[in-house]
Amino acid sequence: MRVFLFLLIFSQLLMGVDQATFSNLKIASGSGCPNGTVGSTLSPDGTTLSVLFDSFFINLNGGKKERQVLDCILALDVQAPQGKRVVIRSADIRGYIGTGAKTHSQVSRRFILIGAGTVKNGGFKVKNFNSDSDIDYFFDSDAKLTSKMCGGKSQLLIQMRLDAKTLNKESGPNYTALDSLDLSSIAPDGGVELIDCKK
Repeated sequence: MRVFLFLLIFSQLLMGVDQATFSNLKIASGSGCPNGTVGSTLSPDGTTLSVLFDSFFINLNGGKKERQVLDCILALDVQAPQGKRVVIRSADIRGYIGTGAKTHSQVSRRFILIGAGTVKNGGFKVKNFNSDSDIDYFFDSDAKLTSKMCGGKSQLLIQMRLDAKTLNKESGPNYTALDSLDLSSIAPDGGVELIDCKK
């Protein structure tokens, strides 16, 4: 089986399998990603993007009713080769939740895909965390947004949000963080895919 997978991957490399590529990452807006607090790495071939957040966290002390919300919107271009459309399926979001009694945390994201004069909104996907959590979470946020453009660049907006609460004076602390986002178009597991324009 391993030999078969190796031969499959090697044959794809030889044939020059088409892949979507990323460029022009920008911070569109957000209280969770102020200037100077976001780092990013783009692979030389433009197929893998990693984003790290230094200040995308909420830290509530507890002992009273309190709520804080942070968000961040990233914008980037996604290039499809001629004869192909971009399909946005997922992005890997990671972070940490550390909460005491009588708390609640929520992590959410949505994709917005803009191209050929159309805007496609994937809606928010949400993860909820209740009291007494101590977890490094992984949020493989699934979606299915298909660009109307056949070839060329579409713009992808990724909106992420943290919502943390302490419920009353008996609440413990609430630390809610979003640490990183990873996006890839490398088959077969990449969250950004290509389909033929005829489909």
